[in-house]
Amino acid sequence: MPQNLLEPTWTDLDSDELRLLLREQFDHSPGQYDGDDGKLYLPVAGTQSRVALTYGGNKIATVESGMAFDPAEWEGVRPASSTRSSQGFPRLAVT
Repeated sequence: MPQNLLEPTWTDLDSDELRLLLREQFDHSPGQYDGDDGKLYLPVAGTQSRVALTYGGNKIATVESGMAFDPAEWEGVRPASSTRSSQGFPRLAVT
């Protein structure tokens, strides 16, 4: 079973904001589905996939490494703080 890269402390993050953060990190691509596995691959499916998102209802349940996953690149994705934005979402930063 693939490792879930979703940090335990990220469980309260808004899934839409997390998905947008990941889109920014991975070539601003909206992602791509591949077949019937229900995973959204970023930036695209196949050999260029860096991560795969699996949803449980409306929330991101898992973030798994894709075929082109780069651990150093993943280290650049992190919550900046627990400060909430004016919309009520946690603020995130790409480093």
